[in-house]
Amino acid sequence: MEEFYIIGAGGFAKEVHWLLKSVHGKRFNFKGYIDRENSLMKDEIIISEKLFFLKKKPNDKIKLFLGIGNPQQAKTVLPKYSKYNFPNAIHPSYKADTSNINIGIGNIITAGVVHTTDITIGDFNIFNLNSTVGHDTEIGSYNVFNPSCNISGGCSIGNGNLFGTNSTVLQYINIKNDSVIGAAALLTKDVSSNKLLVGVPAKIIKNI
Repeated sequence: MEEFYIIGAGGFAKEVHWLLKSVHGKRFNFKGYIDRENSLMKDEIIISEKLFFLKKKPNDKIKLFLGIGNPQQAKTVLPKYSKYNFPNAIHPSYKADTSNINIGIGNIITAGVVHTTDITIGDFNIFNLNSTVGHDTEIGSYNVFNPSCNISGGCSIGNGNLFGTNSTVLQYINIKNDSVIGAAALLTKDVSSNKLLVGVPAKIIKNI
C-alpha cells in the first residue's frame, strides 16, 4: 500500500493534508508530517527527519508532498529528499487546458486554481487558492503563488519567488529569482533577482 508523507509541520502542511483528502478521500494512507524540529501541531503524527531517513528508504510506494510555504526554506530542505517520489497534488476543481500544459514534479495546486493554455511549470511550486496563470507563461521551480494571485499571459518567472495574496503581474513581465511581490501589489515592470516590491504600481523597497 502507498504511504503518504508531508514535509513540514506548520499551517500550510495542514492545508496540504486537506488537499490530499480532497484528492484521495479520507481513507488514504497518511503516515504523518516530517519535521526537522519540534512542531507546534497537537494531536498529529510528527516524524523526525532523522528517523524518516533511517526507516524509510526510497521506493515507489512512498509518496512525499511539499508542506513548506516559504520558498527559501523549501529550496534548502527538499534536495535532501531527491531520491524520493514527489507526485503533483492537484485539487479536483483545477481548471486548465491540460493538453497544452507541461508540469514537473512536486507541485501543489489547491482549490479554484486556473491555468489557461501553453504554460510550462517546473518543480515544487505552490499555487494557492484561486490563483491564476495566463497563456504562454513559463514558471521555474520553488515559487509560491498565494491566494488570488493573478499572473497575466506571456510572463517568464524564475525560481524561488513569492507572490503575495491578491498580487497581479501584468502581461509579458519577466521576473528573475528569489524576489517577493507584496500582497495586492501590481507589477508592471520586469524584476531582477532578490528584490522586495510593494504597492500599486509595485516599487522596489529593498534588496533581499
